[in-house]
Amino acid sequence: MGLSTSVFRTVDSFHQFIQESDRSGYTEIHSEDWTGGVVGRQLARDMAVTGWAEKRPEAEAIIDKVIGDVRPLTDDVRQLSPSLMGGVVNVPAYLSGRPDSMLMHRRTRKITTKRVLSVLVDAGANSNVSADHMLRRSAAVGALMEVVQRLGLSLSIDLTSPIKDGSYRHNIVLRLHPAGGHFDLDVMMFCLGHPAFHRYLWFSHRHADGVGSGMGTSIDIDDALADHYDLVVRRDEHSDGVLAGDDPQQWVINALGKLGLL
Repeated sequence: MGLSTSVFRTVDSFHQFIQESDRSGYTEIHSEDWTGGVVGRQLARDMAVTGWAEKRPEAEAIIDKVIGDVRPLTDDVRQLSPSLMGGVVNVPAYLSGRPDSMLMHRRTRKITTKRVLSVLVDAGANSNVSADHMLRRSAAVGALMEVVQRLGLSLSIDLTSPIKDGSYRHNIVLRLHPAGGHFDLDVMMFCLGHPAFHRYLWFSHRHADGVGSGMGTSIDIDDALADHYDLVVRRDEHSDGVLAGDDPQQWVINALGKLGLL
């Protein structure tokens, strides 16, 4: 359309994103086939807060099949600690007259990876992607996040969905889950890839920024943005190997392998 401007917004508050989803007056109605059975922006807003429990059994099935193969994040390590008896002299302690002037090697458990993992997820929406594919993909991505959480890691999760039209670029980066926050799998699955979340709430924000729902084509995440994250979940058409929407369980296994957790 010949536009030369670019819009890039970051939204640190998930609830702010939900509350402001009606600021554009966006009222386009989509069919159930296009929105995964969730019709209407208000219902999409409600589910973004209460979650999508219907898909949990599918995600839990994936989790149960892979969790046993995930390697522990802790290893036995040897550390020197003060002792009355030991094989190493702690000279400063000895000279000060302390009775525990010896050092002994003791085995302890120590976490072997970083405690906070930053994740960027592309919502995966595209006019050529079916709602069913998006639903399977959201279960896979949610299952991956849940497995990582159960390992004791804290997740910082951002959601994005960039588009372009000629020289025009539009993108929002939404802080979906802050590190240390309560992880709700039902909410995460709905927001990480349910078509209703994208086609009602995300489109509403695009409209508020002057972008029509039919404007632009989906593009891959920019490398300059991706470089800020430990894990980037790209839309399926920009991914190599098994696709999350085709084989969710194998995709989760592959993702855990890339993280060094298998």
